[in-house]
Amino acid sequence: MTLESIRQKIFATLATSWATATPVAWPNQRFEPPAQGEWIRPVIKIPITTVGELGDDGVGLRDGLLMISVFGRSDTGSSRASQLADRLEAIFRRKDIDNLWLDEPSSNPQGNDPNGFYHILMTVDFHCWVGET
Repeated sequence: MTLESIRQKIFATLATSWATATPVAWPNQRFEPPAQGEWIRPVIKIPITTVGELGDDGVGLRDGLLMISVFGRSDTGSSRASQLADRLEAIFRRKDIDNLWLDEPSSNPQGNDPNGFYHILMTVDFHCWVGET
């Protein structure tokens, strides 16, 4: 599976399941955080790919990490941001998205950032085969 196919599968799942819950700051697209309310920012990391078979046509295992930051306004409590993180966990928990396998997600409060937002980071590991679609 290529980086682009991983991106398409994960972001299509997020776009379909998230719909109008909050604005989404998609990678490399202009985004202005809302003056009021929450928003999210997804990021995909591919830290390692492992050889699975020798030869030019052999497959490999690609491990990655989906990170989705949930942002709410500072000094408004953490309940709403936690609910949104819970919703994200439910969307991606142990999913098989067309041979892209996601593990158990976790969400960790990051606290207030210098831009006036309260931040929770939801992460989930994923795995797929390289050399197969």
